[in-house]
Amino acid sequence: MCFARILLRHITTLMLIVPWCFAGPPPRPSEIFQPILPIIPPHCSKMIITKSTLSHAPGEDTVRTVVMNVHIGLQNTICFRIGNGSNYVSTDSRNLSQRSRSDGWLHTLTLIQLEQHHPISQQYVFAIPEVRTSCICDCNPTANVCSAGTHSLQPCNNTYFKNSVCYRTFHPSQSDAGCLPGSQSKLCCEINFSPYKNITYTAVRLEQPNTFAVFKYVAYDYTAGRWYEKDKKTIRVNIDGRTQSRFLDNRNRIQLGVSAMGKTTKQLESGMYFARSNPGGEMDELRKQKINEVNENNFDYLGWYRKDSTGRFVVRNGEVKMQKIHLAKVVNCREQKSRSYLDASHYVDRTDDEVDEKFVLEEPVDRVYPWIKSAQVHDGSSRQAVVIHSEGTNLEIILQMNDVDHNLSFYHDFSRLGDFTGTIIVDFKSNRYFNVTAYNATGILYGTVKKSIDRRSLDDFSFTTYIDSLRSANKTLIVPMPEMIGGGDRMICIRPDDGLPETETCRIVPFREDPLEINLLENTWREVGGYCPDCNKISVSGFLSNLNPLNWADGALSLSKLIMVTGDFLLYCFCIIVAYVIITRCLFPLTRCLLCPVTPPCCNSNFQKHRGCKHQEFI
Repeated sequence: MCFARILLRHITTLMLIVPWCFAGPPPRPSEIFQPILPIIPPHCSKMIITKSTLSHAPGEDTVRTVVMNVHIGLQNTICFRIGNGSNYVSTDSRNLSQRSRSDGWLHTLTLIQLEQHHPISQQYVFAIPEVRTSCICDCNPTANVCSAGTHSLQPCNNTYFKNSVCYRTFHPSQSDAGCLPGSQSKLCCEINFSPYKNITYTAVRLEQPNTFAVFKYVAYDYTAGRWYEKDKKTIRVNIDGRTQSRFLDNRNRIQLGVSAMGKTTKQLESGMYFARSNPGGEMDELRKQKINEVNENNFDYLGWYRKDSTGRFVVRNGEVKMQKIHLAKVVNCREQKSRSYLDASHYVDRTDDEVDEKFVLEEPVDRVYPWIKSAQVHDGSSRQAVVIHSEGTNLEIILQMNDVDHNLSFYHDFSRLGDFTGTIIVDFKSNRYFNVTAYNATGILYGTVKKSIDRRSLDDFSFTTYIDSLRSANKTLIVPMPEMIGGGDRMICIRPDDGLPETETCRIVPFREDPLEINLLENTWREVGGYCPDCNKISVSGFLSNLNPLNWADGALSLSKLIMVTGDFLLYCFCIIVAYVIITRCLFPLTRCLLCPVTPPCCNSNFQKHRGCKHQEFI
């Protein structure tokens, strides 16, 4: 019984395989998985077809080849079948069977994308720097812990954070806050830079693009109530030059010619752009903002903190530049309190646990410009950026049958519209458009904008939009609007191409105007603290510096210097008098007493009396 089941299973499998092996080529994957992945052809757009003939050379056959000219827009689909146009009978039975099977196919050609490929002439990696500042102050002008030799145009001795870089700045002639009145303190700072949240960006410079049209060709066969894909390919054509020609199908029966009726009206201008770099090497959408080129180092633009040739993030020529853009002033020198100011933009100021983000990144260009669907750097070497349009100009399509005994018959589907909702928007970049969502819609839709919310009011603007998908229950579209459409809500009516004007769907659409986006970055003074156990110590060199007459004359005309020198002079005179008294009244008698045991005559009482008597007599 078990053997019979196994035998029956193998026989069933052979019955399924043998027809495929002998009746024709193996089935396509789409045919095998047809019950799981049902195939639906795209919506066949309504087209205007122009029939024409090609010129012929002298001596050539007088039979003229008929060609079909069609104007196609983005996301539109041309649908046609191959029909028999003569009584010609093929003598090749194999060729006849292949043609008879393919003549009933539905051929579709869709303009799926309009691309602009921008060459990249510059690129580098940068980050938003996170800045940590610490300063030390010393009241002693001759102290070496804070001096021009240690901090002016010098890098730090070490860095405290991974993947960071540090620079030093020197600020002499500070106020006497926390020091002796009339003195001048000096301030020494260390500024540490590290990538904010370890996020990196890639800056690129885009040049003039090459424009390509991308077509999708699919041939369908309808068998046993299901659609099957019999032929399929994607064709990319450059439309900047003259007409481009190639075969459309795999059997080279249909020839395709493509030419542009003019250059695309919109494209990204040449210049610097940037995108966030992801850990896997891919990049986000491109953004447009003021950013340094490779040879620039403007601290008001993005990109002044970037990777060098060794892979470290640095500030280009940082030792010199940092002394110019970093400002500092003393609050209290003895308490090591000061204020710091970095004359730059696009950085994060971190002081202890406080984070002050002083940067604003622009939105990606696909959110700024409604006509852009996507703008990315695709290849791993970052040499090409591809901008995909969401709207584009019409292209002229030429279809030609190489077989003069067959012709092309064109078809289109009916358009429909269930309902729609939308909003008239003036966004933060002053782009004015109608953001509409159409429900259960496909094909060509005609729209009319009324002057008011009254359906009987006059028409103010008309538009046409296209929906190519048959699968989606709803579709969101962007329809550009002129300047006169604004100031309040409007009545908008939409109908499908095959619908009568009386059957149009009308809705009151709200109007929304977003304010202009103005990002003002203002720097402020930040209080910083320092730790310096060696600062403000009394040293011999500092104590004796004002004893030098050259130091007295240096700056004697200033009031603060005169007061300081006078005070030091009086202090030194007082110290000299005290030292004289101590030496003559204490040290000399004490020394004489200590020497008495060593020199007995000096300590003999008779000798002392004798000397005392003589002294008295002499007096």
